[in-house]
Amino acid sequence: MTTRKVICAGCSQIYQAEKTHFYRNKRCCGLDDCYIQIDKKIKHRNYMKQRRKYANGTHRRGVNSILKSIILARDNNSCKVCSCESDHLTVHHIVPVSNGGGDELINLITLCTKCHTEVHQQGAENFIGMFTDYTKELVINV
Repeated sequence: MTTRKVICAGCSQIYQAEKTHFYRNKRCCGLDDCYIQIDKKIKHRNYMKQRRKYANGTHRRGVNSILKSIILARDNNSCKVCSCESDHLTVHHIVPVSNGGGDELINLITLCTKCHTEVHQQGAENFIGMFTDYTKELVINV
């Protein structure tokens, strides 16, 4: 009976599969140095991914804190789906940034974390009409 051989993600050495340890979803031989190497590789990969986002202009940090406070004040610090006044309110893009939406006042709305999750699970496109009607009404009244 032959034993299967695998390669350690940390030290790149070949060893028997029966002695496999898993660290951060990577197969390794279990040496402490291998854990350190795996951490370095993951950190480097995440760093390079971030650099690519900066380079191609897709890096985002979310809504500016000043703009967020303006939106929260405009919406009376309450969720516009369930009307709750939770401590966990978020600012939601009606038209996602990935689809060309921006950080304009008319494209942002206040949601609690529960409703924000539900909107994304049910499909944000199902709520666009309701949200845009609300923000357009605000623009008309100003």
